[in-house]
Amino acid sequence: MNQNLASNLLTQLQGIVGADGLILDDDLRNFYSTDIRGKCETTMAIVQPGSVNELQAVVAASAAANVAVVPRGGGASYSSGYAINTPASITLDMSKLNRILEVNKTNSTVTVEAGVTWEALNKKLTGCSLRTPFYGPFSGGIATIGGSLAQHAASLGSAGFGISADSVLNLDVVAGDGTLISTGSKSAVDGINFFRYFGPDLTGIFLGDCGALGIKARITLRLMPRRAYRSFLSFSFESFEQLADGMASVARLGVADCCFGNDPACLEQMMRAQDTSIEAGKIIAKAVFADAPNPVAGAWRLSKMVLTGQSFLKKAGYTCHVICDGHSHAEVRQKLALARKAASRYGRKIPNTIPMVISSNPYFSIPQPMAEEIRRGIPQHGVVPFDRVKELHGKIQSLYNKYKKDMQSYDVRTETMFSAISTHAFLYEPVLTWADTPSEFHAHYFRKEFAGIAISAKENPNGRELVAQLQTETARIFSDIGAINFQLGKTYPFWERYQEDSKPLLLALKATLDPKGILNPGALGLPA
Repeated sequence: MNQNLASNLLTQLQGIVGADGLILDDDLRNFYSTDIRGKCETTMAIVQPGSVNELQAVVAASAAANVAVVPRGGGASYSSGYAINTPASITLDMSKLNRILEVNKTNSTVTVEAGVTWEALNKKLTGCSLRTPFYGPFSGGIATIGGSLAQHAASLGSAGFGISADSVLNLDVVAGDGTLISTGSKSAVDGINFFRYFGPDLTGIFLGDCGALGIKARITLRLMPRRAYRSFLSFSFESFEQLADGMASVARLGVADCCFGNDPACLEQMMRAQDTSIEAGKIIAKAVFADAPNPVAGAWRLSKMVLTGQSFLKKAGYTCHVICDGHSHAEVRQKLALARKAASRYGRKIPNTIPMVISSNPYFSIPQPMAEEIRRGIPQHGVVPFDRVKELHGKIQSLYNKYKKDMQSYDVRTETMFSAISTHAFLYEPVLTWADTPSEFHAHYFRKEFAGIAISAKENPNGRELVAQLQTETARIFSDIGAINFQLGKTYPFWERYQEDSKPLLLALKATLDPKGILNPGALGLPA
């Protein structure tokens, strides 16, 4: 881009967001251009609008200058969601749009700005004895609500209530020319935020779009009472096939708020990464008491955790963990009994430490280096119906067997997480890890958290190359078996898999909402 034009735009943007809302530092520009997967180009600038009006003005000014606008939420993307495809780009950091605008107890709705994190919202709603049906991914300590809706997120509450999109009512979205579009009941003249459907479901158009169709500005979610009673189950299975049958059986009942699982390698990693310090123990104990309905229940849960410890997990095999909520002890007991009966046909009950800890402290931080080594890791996932889960697993395991010697030679390991989504879908998420120097993404957090501590690691280019090959072939397996993907970003093959007869409609939407093509170029694989 012409330097004079770039300078003029940056001056204009500073006039909109102020000097403290425009970041030009080289290190930060590199970091904000990098996600867990890596980096392409470097952003011109990081722009932090402090209001929806400022957001609109930033997008309009960028469109006039033909400069791309790439939104970034909490920065937990692993599919190049906010990667910069062209040097003539700015990164739109949504972190200052972090206000919870209204909690409407009468209408059971909450309206937030897009930069609010799930943890901040959950904390606010806890004080009101309310919750959203879906209440965030495990990365909800940094993941924003706007980012989660753009990428589709699943985890907490997904077994009972679906993914992030299933809790959304209305949106205010900034289009590619800076205009503001409202959806659902809000789209009527003098409309009110309370219902998703008013004519065609325009809210749905902007969910899972990775910011390619519009920038989420304000979001209205539905609320429900926070159920006062909660309990937990964990099961061990000797094989993946038994785990899959057990999780599907529990999910189809519709009694679980959360239903997730781990393979043995993932479980081992969780144990190794567990912070066993006294301070960490105090934090968990405090969280357990806060999550319990009363002090007696909190003391009982904590004593069970102390007595059972983690030793049983060393030989647990594949594990499944279930969280059940209810308005009474009787309701929760009934749900537990149904889930226990369903899962016990395939596995055995084990201490419920893991779901208890996750319930008490559901939001994880960015992964930190372990004391003995630094390992990079990149997740990948596919969502399939229950009747294709075992076939998918078999194909993935065959792939790993094909590359077994190379994986051993280059220290590439795999661990896999699983999650039930509502009563009809199974999320299969393998994570490939390998010993290597930290990426720019992780190095940023290492420098912040471990200042003054020397962290040594060796380059492993062969490991990186092998992981890339494995992920390419895994994506092909997902496609061949009919799996769909969330967090499409610029990595998953969405556009090439999209039916030809449907493509003109999506292209027409893109052209209408983003006539200059400035919104997150490359997202969804859409052609320029």
